[in-house]
Formats: sequence, structure tokens, C-alpha cells
Amino acid sequence: MTSTMTDIPGLTGRDLRSETIAFAHFWLRLPKEGLMPDRQSFRPEDETRLLPRIMLMELQAPDLICMRLIGTKLVQMHGCDRTGQNYLDFVEAERRPEAAKALWRMWDQPCGMQVMLVQKSNKGVETLSETIGFPMTDRQHGRKLLICHSTPMEWRDLPAFWEQDPARLYNVSDRHYIDIGAGIPD
Repeated sequence: MTSTMTDIPGLTGRDLRSETIAFAHFWLRLPKEGLMPDRQSFRPEDETRLLPRIMLMELQAPDLICMRLIGTKLVQMHGCDRTGQNYLDFVEAERRPEAAKALWRMWDQPCGMQVMLVQKSNKGVETLSETIGFPMTDRQHGRKLLICHSTPMEWRDLPAFWEQDPARLYNVSDRHYIDIGAGIPD
């Protein structure tokens, strides 16, 4: 889980975790029609080492971002499987409009986003994760998707820790949009 500088367009010169860089390369390798790959080209079995920390979200409405796929390490950290639930329900109420707007920007002006995500547990313990995401189409079902990968800066790999005190709220400490060919939002 070492940090390294990257030469990925849009991330050039940023000091990122090796898993974050591996995920960005994975997304860049997916075949694209226009600027985004389609869901059918995403084959989780092609990147099994990244899968435990992948989340696939569907943008359904300005206030509804449904979590469609959640990797096993993220399920462990949450203390339960949140598949089918609204991501925004786990963002502090006063930040929900801002969080939704940031995620929708990734689709409206196709771009990636890299954030430092602060996850707060029920007991107030905070964990910092480096999270990166990119847009993805689902032409077969007409869905707007985001595919994300989250790498903890210090992983608490003790199942008992997360079972007793699951992550409940998300906050962002740093946000950086990634130009994938359509520029970046203002």
C-alpha cells in the first residue's frame, strides 16, 4: 500500500496509493465508446485483487445514488452489505446536496474524481481512505453508473473492530477532478 507518483493523465504528479493507480489503469484499459466504458466491458474477475474495495453506484435522481455493488472489504468496514441503499443516506445531512452534486458532475461532464474520504464510525473513530471513481454507461439497462475504488490509508483489518464499530458517515477532506477528455468541472 505504498504511495507513488503517477503519470496518468489528469493525475500527473499526484502522490497516490499503488492500489489507486492500479484501479485508474484498470479503468483506462476498459474499451470505451466515447469517453466512458460500458458496464458490459467491466469484468470483475479480470482484476480480482481490486474487487474487494470496488463500489458500483447508479445515479438515479439528484437525491438518490444507489449502491449496486460493494466489495467484500467495504462490506466488512460498513459492518453490513449496503447494496441497494442510497449512498447519500451515509453522508451528513448538511453535506448531502454538495456530495450529490460532486458525484453527478462525474456523469454530466464526464470526468473522474479522486478524494480523501473520511469515514466516521458509530463510536466516532475516523478512518481516512483514498477513493477514486470514474463514470460508466450501462446501455443495456439505460443506467448512469460510477465505478469507484477505495484504499484505506491505514487499514484496520480486524473483523472484530468493524463488526463492533461499523463506518456510518462519509465526509470528504480533499477533492480532485480528473480530466478524461471533456475537461473538469469549475
